[in-house]
Amino acid sequence: MKALKVQEKKSWQRHRTCLLACLLVTMAGARAAEPETQPGTSSATASAPGITGVETAVLAEAPNVPPPITRNHATKVVVNLEV
Repeated sequence: MKALKVQEKKSWQRHRTCLLACLLVTMAGARAAEPETQPGTSSATASAPGITGVETAVLAEAPNVPPPITRNHATKVVVNLEV
């Protein structure tokens, strides 16, 4: 009888250890998935180093393509569409 109780205790300890490990992994994954932005700011604004200037987008139909982008900084792009 005592041998059975020892086995049950070891089994319970294994289950508890496994449950604790799963819980820790889940919490770590949820924490890593959280955005690191300040409250009240959007993720696009928080990740941009600084938006300077305004540029009007050049639109083209396929297979034509607009000219390459020559700027190396973030800017506001305005797209004028007619429906």
